[in-house]
Amino acid sequence: MAEFDVLAAGDLNVDLLLSGCPAPEPGKERLATGMNYTLGGSAAIFACNLAALGARVCFAAKVGRDAPGEFCLEQLRACGVDVSGVCLSDEHRTGISVILAVEGQAQKAILTYRGAMERLEEADIPNELLRRARHLHVAAFYLLPALQPGCARLFERARASGLTTSLDTNDDPDERWNSNLLEVLKFTDIFFPNRREALSIAGESDLCRAARKLADCGRTVAVKADADGAVLAGGASGSRLELRVPRAAVEFVEATGAGDSFDAGFLFRYLAGAPPQDCLRFANACGALAVTAVGGTEAFRRPDLHARLKEVEMVR
Repeated sequence: MAEFDVLAAGDLNVDLLLSGCPAPEPGKERLATGMNYTLGGSAAIFACNLAALGARVCFAAKVGRDAPGEFCLEQLRACGVDVSGVCLSDEHRTGISVILAVEGQAQKAILTYRGAMERLEEADIPNELLRRARHLHVAAFYLLPALQPGCARLFERARASGLTTSLDTNDDPDERWNSNLLEVLKFTDIFFPNRREALSIAGESDLCRAARKLADCGRTVAVKADADGAVLAGGASGSRLELRVPRAAVEFVEATGAGDSFDAGFLFRYLAGAPPQDCLRFANACGALAVTAVGGTEAFRRPDLHARLKEVEMVR
């Protein structure tokens, strides 16, 4: 039996979230009404929230040997995540994302300094680490330039070690939407884009067509579609399978980590052998719950987590 259900790999940084922000104007100082300094990085938020659901999670990443790096490790450990796969760098500082939640805007603005995370490479995730888990999940593909050239080999090695695989690219700051991605997808069992990512990578203007196109190789594609809920294409029946779930009705506070929480919910049910519709519905509930608190992991730290998820699943 594997020691861990999931090995998560990818970005790890601190998030400085400023909420209640007016629109920034060059040369002018404006005031935010709230501030949170918290664990950041899509892969890290995913790992913490998956552990909160009850999965056994190990994490692989790279941070600086500095105070922000130690803060990240402390936060991961506090969430029950094994950090034995995290590399410490003496040469590079831990990354940071500054998140501006601007009043009246549903989408937040993010500025990221990648720091040590951009040095994470395939060799930092050896076979010995892969063999400790049942599943490999990589997040923030476009933020990890050193990992991109070897990511397909990493997924191929994971498959050879008996792991299933999943990928969430997150946004591409360069808006090129390539970087060896199609080669990686050949070895990916579940792909988790959001609407913008799915349309951009597939080169389509219709979400369902984009999902079907991305599923053509037989993988499962679960698209986070914001107000339209979620769409799934592919799966065990190939691209003929198509499922939808509507948006879950919750009180919106802040959206950091919603997509990562969706991924965590889907994989939690997937690794338990649940059917695709159940995986998609639970993923949608997890993504919705994440937006009810400030920061990517706060909603999943509550002691009544599973009761609240059940309520969200039932409300339509």
